[in-house]
Amino acid sequence: MPKTKLRVGIMGWEPDKKSQEAEARVVELLRMHYRATEAMRSRDASHDVCFTLPYGTKRLCEIKTDFLASQTKNLYFETRNTQHGCPSGLTLTRADVWGHYVPHLKKLWLFDPKALLWYLRAHRDNPMLGIVLSRPNSGDHNSQGYIVPIKTAQKWSWPSVLEVDTP
Repeated sequence: MPKTKLRVGIMGWEPDKKSQEAEARVVELLRMHYRATEAMRSRDASHDVCFTLPYGTKRLCEIKTDFLASQTKNLYFETRNTQHGCPSGLTLTRADVWGHYVPHLKKLWLFDPKALLWYLRAHRDNPMLGIVLSRPNSGDHNSQGYIVPIKTAQKWSWPSVLEVDTP
């Protein structure tokens, strides 16, 4: 397989070192998973990485690392920026794939973002699943999104789940 080039774009914010290292591991895993010849960081908020697949096909990926899942036992899917009063996360992404990395489980869930958003909206407040829409200013204190118990997500058969090898 040809060596992959990773180009880093200019982002509007700088994530901390822990987040950068986690995302780099996920990008490398996805590069191998897709057999990509190139991985290019996005310069805007529509997605995180564009992978060039064999024969030139492009795959846009959004990658989220959920460090708080180890404490909350939930996954958090942002849908709204409450500080700016606008859509964000799942409702705004143009990505083909939503990668949700949970470091303490060493797992990366890969979702079709439109299908995930539809599912979360359709099953919101279902007591059997435990999926709820958070209060405004949740998550990172300026967002709103869906909270999904990890035990619920682990039962889903429809997303791909990859093991992430951590150092």
